[in-house]
Amino acid sequence: MSQLSYEQEFGIAQAGLLADSGYSDKNSYRAEEVIPFGLGLIKSVGEDAVVRLPLRNVCTILDDAGTYTAGDITVTVNGTAVLHTWTTSKAADMAALAAAIQALTFIVTAVYDGAAHTIIITAEENIDLVVSVDLTAMTGNMTITSTLYTVTDTFLGISVKTGDIEQGNRLFDINDKSVITFSGEAIADSDTFIVTVNGIALTVVTYATSVAVTMQLICDRIKEANGVTSVTYSGRVITILNRPGLPLVVNSITIHDDSAGTLAAMIVASMQAVTFNRGDVFYAPTEMVTVLRKGRIYVQVEVAVASDDDVYVRHVASGALVRGGFGNTADTSTAFLVSAARFVTSAEAGGFAIVEINLP
Repeated sequence: MSQLSYEQEFGIAQAGLLADSGYSDKNSYRAEEVIPFGLGLIKSVGEDAVVRLPLRNVCTILDDAGTYTAGDITVTVNGTAVLHTWTTSKAADMAALAAAIQALTFIVTAVYDGAAHTIIITAEENIDLVVSVDLTAMTGNMTITSTLYTVTDTFLGISVKTGDIEQGNRLFDINDKSVITFSGEAIADSDTFIVTVNGIALTVVTYATSVAVTMQLICDRIKEANGVTSVTYSGRVITILNRPGLPLVVNSITIHDDSAGTLAAMIVASMQAVTFNRGDVFYAPTEMVTVLRKGRIYVQVEVAVASDDDVYVRHVASGALVRGGFGNTADTSTAFLVSAARFVTSAEAGGFAIVEINLP
């Protein structure tokens, strides 16, 4: 059947598209995380040429992969000391420490990533985090540094849309996904878990503290597998995404139940799936990002804006409103002012406006 009608008007732009062929100044930086086109970017703290989306009220506690064999670790968050005493292993204890931090009333999440050796702490919107770590009562050779992301981090510019659309689709439109569902069998003290991914058995995980902590430890172990980009869990379901375009097969998870002295296999259902996100292209972590520092660029706006309005960049995500998004609302709890930029066209909420930027 032939197409008998065609659109005669097209959208004015796409996010991150340069607005004209006039003078522009662009730099290249390495992406710390997934970065869509047309969003405001900040300098990653402590890195010379790495960018990320803006953050507020987030602290990353990084250990150097050293040992923790006994004693206490104390993390003080906004004046409240959280002490954890060694119990079973470094991984279990760091996960338990993160859980204790998350129990503070003003903390939204505190998640331990064993593969990255980090605890990432996120506070409520209006809380400015102050974090310190005391290892003087700990036995081992682990050292820790903490990095706090704030609204005063250096603004570096706006991510430019790549011209290589076909390459972008090839790299980023296919995600291999595995969903693992545990049966109703109890996960209990002294159980051990062996996950086999792409035919390779990963290091054993031992039950620690609680089902939630143990599930997180299993996720952390899976994340160490080659090509795995993210692992999350909810209840008894673990969802794994592999690096786009690479195969992902979770062969099995076996549980050794010490109380029964038996090896319980096949209590896991693993589903492989492929999802397509046509047109949803972006800069992947570690890729080089083209960042506009001087010139004119299209951005999608959160609210209606007018020519000559001030430009604010969001640093707190809220529903469909993403970090790095643009508006003109002077709400410092969710966005910061870019004094070296202004809107030069108007647009309705969700539409595309041109931002003129002139960073030094």
